[in-house]
Amino acid sequence: MSQQALRLAAAGEVEAARSRLNAVLVRPLPTESRRFLTFHSAKLEANSGDPASALA
Repeated sequence: MSQQALRLAAAGEVEAARSRLNAVLVRPLPTESRRFLTFHSAKLEANSGDPASALA
């Protein structure tokens, strides 16, 4: 999922990437999976020009 989101963002589809990550993050996940996806969500925000959101 994280790779799909990062590829979407690289193609300029930042909102679609956010939607995919957020849809997965609302599900119950193992701790490590949640951390991994949260990291990629922050990376997406930082790379798309929203560093404040990435830090949050």
